[in-house]
Amino acid sequence: EFEQQQYPGFGLGLVLSNGDDFTLRSSHSVETQGHLLPQGLAFLQHYLSDKTQWTIHAPQQSWEWRKQ
Repeated sequence: EFEQQQYPGFGLGLVLSNGDDFTLRSSHSVETQGHLLPQGLAFLQHYLSDKTQWTIHAPQQSWEWRKQ
C-alpha cells in the first residue's frame, strides 16, 4: 500500500535582468488567462531549453526575452 505523504510548501524567488546575454522588452498586456507557471519558473523553463526568444505574460505586462 502507498503511504500518505504530505509535501511542504515551497517558494522560489528570482531577480531577473537582461544582463549582457539577453535583450529584454516589456509591453502592456491584457492577458486574462490563468498561468501554468509562476514567472520565475516560466523563465527557467525557457532558459534551459534551446529557444532563443520567448515571451512571458503577466496580468498587466508582458516580457519578451531574446538570447544574443
